[in-house]
Amino acid sequence: MLKEIYLVHHTHMDIGYTDLPHEVMDQHLMHLDQALSLCQQNAVHPPEQRYYWTCESAILEQDYLTHRPRAHRERLLRSLR
Repeated sequence: MLKEIYLVHHTHMDIGYTDLPHEVMDQHLMHLDQALSLCQQNAVHPPEQRYYWTCESAILEQDYLTHRPRAHRERLLRSLR
């Protein structure tokens, strides 16, 4: 019986390759918002049942901290800790 599933979300970080740079960053920021929401919703579960996420690019974190409201920035920093 299957006991664990590892779901890996992957996006390409070549800014401007698939769309205009600001469009690509907007998409990445939206994905990060969704990942943070999933982490927050599952924080009540035991560690082995939680949703975990790893940000693959420091530039995305920097852009998030620059362009998102304070509450979102604080949520990101809490999740990273």
